[in-house]
Amino acid sequence: MSKDSFIRRIARRLGFVFVASVLIMLASIISLTVFYAVVEGDQGRGRSIFDWLYFTVITTRTIGFGDITPQTVAGKFGTIFNALLPASLFFGASLVVLQEFFQWLESSYRRYRMKSLIDHHIIVADEELMESIVQEYQLEGRRYVCVSKTDMKDLPPRLQDMLDQSSYYCGDPTRDEVLEAVNLRYAKAILIATADDNINLYVLVTVKGIYPQIKTIVRVNRLETESKFRSVGADVLLPAGTMLGRMLSQAAVSPLAMELLVRLQTGTAAPNLEEVVPPEGSVSKPVRDVVPAAVAIFRNKNFIFDLQGVTVEAGDVILTIAGVSGR
Repeated sequence: MSKDSFIRRIARRLGFVFVASVLIMLASIISLTVFYAVVEGDQGRGRSIFDWLYFTVITTRTIGFGDITPQTVAGKFGTIFNALLPASLFFGASLVVLQEFFQWLESSYRRYRMKSLIDHHIIVADEELMESIVQEYQLEGRRYVCVSKTDMKDLPPRLQDMLDQSSYYCGDPTRDEVLEAVNLRYAKAILIATADDNINLYVLVTVKGIYPQIKTIVRVNRLETESKFRSVGADVLLPAGTMLGRMLSQAAVSPLAMELLVRLQTGTAAPNLEEVVPPEGSVSKPVRDVVPAAVAIFRNKNFIFDLQGVTVEAGDVILTIAGVSGR
């Protein structure tokens, strides 16, 4: 938040406080002036209404010259009230300024911390899914930052324990300034995975408008919206409903096979799938000689699962089981 926007925010918030304070102050000055003129009466020693207006203002501003003093008990009680009222109003206005100042200070510090992020992943997801994503990223030691409109203190306790001020940013991910604050232009990829396709699409459009080169992984909740995501330029689409439906049906028929697939795709339980770029000098060599635990090759936008007799070609990406590759 810039200094100008900080001042504008204070001005907006103080607008109501200021107007209310002025109105209350005017009402209290007029009322107290009349009050003194009435209750002091004969004890006022010939004071005019202007004298009591003068006394009210002097007391309100806590100056207290002492040239005019109330003589009655009612007048003294009125003076006590008159002295305390402006202090209370000032205290309320001061709290607004201090609150905004410390929020601005905290926001500035967090933006400073975020500027050090390079080659990180940005995660935009609902709280339920965010927890599992963060857990995977932490296990793999990757740099990430989560973006959500939910204040950090309102997140589930378990998720709060997993995050800190350098890995969580509270803000609307559809706004340019929020994505700029988490160093989008220096990020490696962004995961957009809320349960609302409209939000996902809006975030994707905003991201591509700022930094078209970034890799985008997007959750698709309704198949009819898939074409819209592709037209905007999403790199990877994950049809959440279709994937879950297939996994559930396969688990009912082949539970062990599904358990293996889940473990391969979940870092919380080894083993895990890993992408390997063949080292230099491995072209034309049998895939199994290069990576003994290879399960597939990605070549020309297609997967090759039958690796018998297949040799490595330039541009291949080998999928293997991490930890048992023999390398």
